[in-house]
Amino acid sequence: MTTQFANVKIISNDKKEAKEFQTVIVKQYKEVHVPQGEQPEMTILKLALDGSLKRAIDEYNEVRTKRINQDILNRNGNEVKLQPLDITDLEISITSA
Repeated sequence: MTTQFANVKIISNDKKEAKEFQTVIVKQYKEVHVPQGEQPEMTILKLALDGSLKRAIDEYNEVRTKRINQDILNRNGNEVKLQPLDITDLEISITSA
């Protein structure tokens, strides 16, 4: 069985954020070991199971939930904090290393 390596980026694209925070790399993994023929979803599952992905999302949310929802502020002037994100709200990019 041959092996290959991949780079994985977990990205937040959120238009409710202030412009400088709209696209943020939440976590980046370099040279993740991927057995030949393994599906990308399995690679993501492995990262999730080892806990590092959850920790990265939790750390990102800790900072995120202190920021103002720029979309609501622009529309009606109310300062409302952003809600935390989960894995389904994030973009996942997998490329060959």
